[in-house]
Amino acid sequence: MQAPPLFGSEPYHLTATVGAAPAAASDAVLVFHSSDPTLQVFTDKGVLDSQSTVTDGQGATFTVHLYNQYKPVTAGESFTRQISLYEQQPMVPLTVTAQVVDHSTGQMTSSSAVSTVSPVYAGALGQWQAPGGVQGYNTAVMPLAQQTRLNQYALSFFGETATALPGAYPVLSFTAARLKAAGYTAQQLAGALEVKAVAGLGGGSQPVVAPVIGADGSLSYVLPAADLPASDPNPDRFWQLTFYATCGIAPGTVTGSATLHAADGTVVGGMNQTFAIARHACLTHDFTSDGKADLLARDRSGVLWLYPGTGHSTTPYGARVKVGGGWNVYTTLVAAGDLTGDGRDDLLARDSAGRLWLYRGTGQTTRPFLPRVAVSLPGYHPSARLVAGGALFADGQADVADAASGLDFHGTGSASDPLSDIAATAPSLGSYKAVAGAGVVDWTPRFAARDSGGVLWLVGDPDLDAPTPARVRVGGGWQIYNSIVQSGDATSSGHDDLVARDASGHLWLYAGTGNSGRAFLPRTLVSGGWQVYDLLV
Repeated sequence: MQAPPLFGSEPYHLTATVGAAPAAASDAVLVFHSSDPTLQVFTDKGVLDSQSTVTDGQGATFTVHLYNQYKPVTAGESFTRQISLYEQQPMVPLTVTAQVVDHSTGQMTSSSAVSTVSPVYAGALGQWQAPGGVQGYNTAVMPLAQQTRLNQYALSFFGETATALPGAYPVLSFTAARLKAAGYTAQQLAGALEVKAVAGLGGGSQPVVAPVIGADGSLSYVLPAADLPASDPNPDRFWQLTFYATCGIAPGTVTGSATLHAADGTVVGGMNQTFAIARHACLTHDFTSDGKADLLARDRSGVLWLYPGTGHSTTPYGARVKVGGGWNVYTTLVAAGDLTGDGRDDLLARDSAGRLWLYRGTGQTTRPFLPRVAVSLPGYHPSARLVAGGALFADGQADVADAASGLDFHGTGSASDPLSDIAATAPSLGSYKAVAGAGVVDWTPRFAARDSGGVLWLVGDPDLDAPTPARVRVGGGWQIYNSIVQSGDATSSGHDDLVARDASGHLWLYAGTGNSGRAFLPRTLVSGGWQVYDLLV
């Protein structure tokens, strides 16, 4: 009989093999014994085996019949059963034997040697904890705000073991069925969710955990290993995790499992965990709240037009819709994302006197903005070159940068005071001739900046968690464009794109990849005739 080590919260698999064929119709029986009289044994679902138990002064004896009268036991036959056991004293060893019992008389005719099973007990996953006070067990929903690195949680396992578990490791996994129910694929979630983890508490660097996409469409993240000593007086084990969700996937709720594994891969504890991915500070350019990136264009008479997005790379925009006239009073329009925290994209405008105005989004195609309200922003200069940057501080709030002064204006998410008067140093963008937001590239908000030689660069800020080098060359020849605009995810690829207009009025689309090694795919023509507009947003 094969009796592997027993993990308290893991179904136990036993295999018994019959030697010589019995002379009469017989049952194959597993007999368990423990000095703990509360011993309970259960077979896996779907197995209709008879069971019996006897409790005496020495504890409990529990039998599981592997065979009934409808099928004879034959020589060399193997019986495998998945068994679940329960003791109130989980450190008490178990013994188990496999027996052949005469079906008519109930007498044992042969028996295997007694096997002693040394139990290794590891309790189920304890809880998740977050600095903001969010915590819970398997029913808790963990919020993951897009474009914020404040999604930090401590994963706690309670591991009271009689036998040490060196090299134990947690696995966070999502089945293909659960991903499909949430509206995601493994590739989509892996491309939009970065997971960093380190074993233990106390800060320090958290390496990136590589996603593993299974052939069955599942997604998993194997966290760093840690040792669980035997009889530890402080049995809690923690893993610190940081989740970074980009705007590459739509908001939604997905359930996964967090399981603790022994070094050999055996599952010794775990639970389900639900995550809610919330929209936050995304440069979606979605003014109609249909999940597709739109484009704004102002003609030379001051009329503002809305081009509803389609989400298709070949025809990214539908027929234009008139927003209204009088927009020629503004020298700058900035699609800054959701500045007010209501889930709708807003528009920031600067008039010829240098004053700032906020147009709150409504999500309606025919009336995309509410009447303007003045914005007071200490530290702002009327000559500022305002550029939308997304969540530059990785806190989930939409920020705006001044390419001229090198200042970032921190978003608050408040309709009454959308930009903070606390400004921070932004990446040096003053020397570039054209600057636009580039969305998240290499898991970091970037700017697309064209220099005087026509070379386009991806520029980040080392002080705001941008990788090294902070500037990456995209390519040359961009001087042919008189307008370069961040367009949101116009192609529904999960990455932010750029649109650029040349001198003849042709509008070109550069589909983003999210990877600085090849930041944009080759351009595709949207259409001609865009020279009638003096401003694209």
